[in-house]
Amino acid sequence: MDNSWVIGLIAVAGQTVITTIIGLIVKTWWDRKNKEREELEKLKEEKRAAQEATRCEIVKSTVHEEIDQLRQDVKTGMDDLKADVCAETTAIKKDLVLVKDGLQKDLYLDLVYWHDLYVNKNHCASISEKRDYETLYNTYHSLGKNGVADKMFKAVMELPEAAPKGE
Repeated sequence: MDNSWVIGLIAVAGQTVITTIIGLIVKTWWDRKNKEREELEKLKEEKRAAQEATRCEIVKSTVHEEIDQLRQDVKTGMDDLKADVCAETTAIKKDLVLVKDGLQKDLYLDLVYWHDLYVNKNHCASISEKRDYETLYNTYHSLGKNGVADKMFKAVMELPEAAPKGE
């Protein structure tokens, strides 16, 4: 009996088994390599994401530091400006007090002059002179520090009325 067909069949079967085993080995190897590649890509992506998050945190921190510094600079500038404005305001107030005092003294001298003219020399004043004296007195009076001027005003207002000059 010729067993060559059996040997041929075994050879073909063996070849098929070997090819299948080699195919399975290659497929397993290929799948493992693909899985390793995917895991490597995933790790690279996670690393990129972590680096990006770190960069974002660094930028965020830097921006916050710069904002805080700007706030501090603005606050310092505002404090300096406030101090300058306060100093200027104080100086202006002092100047205004001097101007007010000077104006009041000048008005007082005018009140004394007109009082002496009307009361001590003329012994009378016209209605328009009394009105002018009253305007002068009211301006002086609004600046404060009255007393003597009140007495002079009362004396002028109590004078008999004279005819206006030029009549």
